[in-house]
Amino acid sequence: MWTVVQSNRVLRTMTAGRLLHADPHGLGIAVDQFARAIGIDSTPSRDLSVAGPLARGYFGELMGLPQVSLQPERLAVYIAELLQSFEGQALDVAV
Repeated sequence: MWTVVQSNRVLRTMTAGRLLHADPHGLGIAVDQFARAIGIDSTPSRDLSVAGPLARGYFGELMGLPQVSLQPERLAVYIAELLQSFEGQALDVAV
């Protein structure tokens, strides 16, 4: 899976910029329990979240309904909390 990350120019650039790195198993991108990408300095990003197969190093194979729903649920909770902290400021979101 990490080969997929290295073959994607955007993800490769983010890796070179030290914004993300491989999970310990080499299955995708290192994330925390809220699906926030973990930078090379081991700090979870406030602005970069990972959903789906690239987060499998933390969440496991997203094969069954419980696994498929848990990861986006945690991400949604984090995003809701993040949005509250902006208090009316403009916010750029990419999906």
